[in-house]
Amino acid sequence: MAPFFDGLRRQVVVHGLAWSALLGTTNVLLRRYARRHPKSWMASQCVPGGAFEGRRHIFITCFFGMIVVQPLCWCRAWSGRETTDDWWFGSQEQAATGEFFAYCAGHFLQDAFLNERGTRQSFYCITQRPPWLASS
Repeated sequence: MAPFFDGLRRQVVVHGLAWSALLGTTNVLLRRYARRHPKSWMASQCVPGGAFEGRRHIFITCFFGMIVVQPLCWCRAWSGRETTDDWWFGSQEQAATGEFFAYCAGHFLQDAFLNERGTRQSFYCITQRPPWLASS
């Protein structure tokens, strides 16, 4: 029996940490630029209200991943699949599949710690008593 932490699992964890460090560093630099240049495009607000209420610099690495990294990983996994076996993304152990999952893990890990409206704020919101439960 193979060890638990080998192959695809190891790739996802190790590469996920590397993606997290790279994306986190990029986001810190983008945030720093936006704060130093408050009238720049990156410091401007996307839309008022809703899911995209935030400064533009927050979304750059996210969109880069959705437009470049993830489609490339998916295409590489699709073109490198074993055609005689059933295939759906992730059912065959492939390096491209591992990289896709590593990117996702790395993105969400750095986002949890760095995003102004990320997991920290979400955690705070869900741990507070909802207004409709407050006693009057």
